[in-house]
Amino acid sequence: MDRTLSYLGFARKAGALAAGGDTCLMHIKKGTCRLLLVTCDTGPSAAEKVIRAARNKGIPWYTYGTSETVGHATGLPGRHMYAVTDPQFAGTIEKSLAEAQAETKESNEEVSE
Repeated sequence: MDRTLSYLGFARKAGALAAGGDTCLMHIKKGTCRLLLVTCDTGPSAAEKVIRAARNKGIPWYTYGTSETVGHATGLPGRHMYAVTDPQFAGTIEKSLAEAQAETKESNEEVSE
């Protein structure tokens, strides 16, 4: 399990993670969502409304994992969207996502050489 999945599990246990499209949209509208995660297997039409709302509010969002892997790590199976509501968890998870993307980019560059 990678760090991001671990942090998401910790956020869930701390009560700082909401799951599901309608719930995420509610947190975005209330201003309590600090970071939005949309799984890679989410249908584009289902994600569009929530992502648009996050963009309009200036909330960072990422596409990450599958509903199966993230659901297993958080104990919330079958969900495709997750709202992190705590600023510290959001910052830590966002940093972890950025580091994972940088590592992936470096390994892709090494393969192409």
